[in-house]
Amino acid sequence: YNLKRKYGSMKFEALAEKYLELHAKIHKRGWKKADKVYLGCHLVPCFRGYEIAGISSEHIEKYKKQRLDEGAKKSTINRELSCLRLMFQKAISWGYLNENPMKEVKSFSEKDNYMQRVLSPEEEKKLLENCTSKPVKDFIVFGLNTGMRMGEILSLEWKNVSLEKRAILVTMTKSGKNREIPINDTLYGLLDRLHGSNGSGRMFPYM
Repeated sequence: YNLKRKYGSMKFEALAEKYLELHAKIHKRGWKKADKVYLGCHLVPCFRGYEIAGISSEHIEKYKKQRLDEGAKKSTINRELSCLRLMFQKAISWGYLNENPMKEVKSFSEKDNYMQRVLSPEEEKKLLENCTSKPVKDFIVFGLNTGMRMGEILSLEWKNVSLEKRAILVTMTKSGKNREIPINDTLYGLLDRLHGSNGSGRMFPYM
């Protein structure tokens, strides 16, 4: 990346370590699979040995290009940039840096990554017919009728399901905002049956 060294401030790898210890480990539940990987596999190897005050937006743009050349997805690079942005912001609040070099750096558009794939009625029927396990079939029926992500379904608890209001409250979403999903007739029948045998804790504890 041909970064120009600049002395007199904290080294990048030292800031990365401090960021993980004082922020990520405390405030981010999935830090081991996210920030730790972004830093350990890509960001630290790139910026190791350089003073954080010497890292500019140009250097980060070169990092973006290099990651693209390596075949990384734009969405993955955006997650890495988000980690980098927050880390520099923490450096400012901790008194190690005056300005965030990420302020002029834009994330990639991810519109091309979104592809809506809706199964046809015939495909749904074939999928369910090939389910030999009743629990797995229930799981798939639930997913087809809610559109929830797998992680959201696996962590869903009965306390967030109201058969009376015919609504499911989804918390801890990817966007960070709660959302409510209506319960249709197919879903109501499934939930009414499942609730009778497992009316507390996680909805799908066996998955």
